[in-house]
Amino acid sequence: MTNQPTIIVSGLPRSGTSMMMQMLAAANIEPLTDHQRTPDPDNPKGYYEHEAIKALARDPSPLLNAAGKAAKVIHRLLAHLPDGPTYAIIFLHRDINQVLASQSAMLERLNRSGAKLDTARLAVLYQNEVAAALTNARARPNTHLLELTHADVLADPTNAANQLTEFFAALPNWHRPLDPAAMSRAVDPQLHRQK
Repeated sequence: MTNQPTIIVSGLPRSGTSMMMQMLAAANIEPLTDHQRTPDPDNPKGYYEHEAIKALARDPSPLLNAAGKAAKVIHRLLAHLPDGPTYAIIFLHRDINQVLASQSAMLERLNRSGAKLDTARLAVLYQNEVAAALTNARARPNTHLLELTHADVLADPTNAANQLTEFFAALPNWHRPLDPAAMSRAVDPQLHRQK
């Protein structure tokens, strides 16, 4: 397994990255998670996060021994992936207004304040950050990138699962068959609440 790609699931917060991790877990791809962030009303099926990954800029070691596993990495930290491993990055896009609405609803439930920028400026900031993250990902050596949209995965989970299956089949040193039907079944359209 050590020569297999490290799978990175990325995107803006609230863009469907947890849903993607659930799909991969359904296909028996081990998630890199410490189980510290437990399910809640905003993500009733879990977050699939690892706290140490949030400090990638200072300490990249959590991803140095993650070959064959799937790790959730926020878009801003893609530039800090450690050199060495081969990466398979699955990047989720979501309508920016839905992202902001979902973030606002989560912060309200947690009784926390959000960003100080107004919605329009925050949207532009996020869009610029996504563009920079993808430019960095495309320029990295030994990196394979698949971009999917939140809306498309929800509208046609079977097609999304087939795209994932084809993506993995083309990766170097990937020899594990995936189960597209299991991945498709992991998608729950009922959780699409910000439209």
